[in-house]
Amino acid sequence: MKYFILFLTLLSLSSSGISAQSSSKAVNAEININTTVIQAIELVTVQNIRLANIEPVNNQIFVPPITSGNAGHIIASGNSNAEIRITYQSNQVLTQINGDGLIRVEYRLSGNDLNEQLTSELLGAENRNFSFNIDGDFYIWVGGRFFIEQAKPGSYEGDFTIEIDYI
Repeated sequence: MKYFILFLTLLSLSSSGISAQSSSKAVNAEININTTVIQAIELVTVQNIRLANIEPVNNQIFVPPITSGNAGHIIASGNSNAEIRITYQSNQVLTQINGDGLIRVEYRLSGNDLNEQLTSELLGAENRNFSFNIDGDFYIWVGGRFFIEQAKPGSYEGDFTIEIDYI
């Protein structure tokens, strides 16, 4: 079985980083998605997750993968009409690069064989099967819930792992 594992490195690159204020925490960050393909499937990052200008509610920032223009967008390309299985680790932690702050993340993904975010469906961690379209493409949007109660001003980094297997 051909397979690959994609490691997405999340790195905040905004000039102000993630800032916290005493009465509320505001986050101004952009999360970049970098990909490394190990075998057989090509990935192209179309858009990184963007957290800038999203107002936190109860120390959380929510980026819905189906409806948010701030969701990350990836195109996976492989064999035309091939069946694939997608799994990912939803719970991760972003750590402050030069400090002790952290952001807990519950990633949520949606996917579609059409490049239509609004008709994509949530990809659960239940190891469900999907198919590349006739052109060999499958579209993935990355969002989630970002818990910022322990965030401090600065830049953050962490890993996100998604695995796509041919069946």
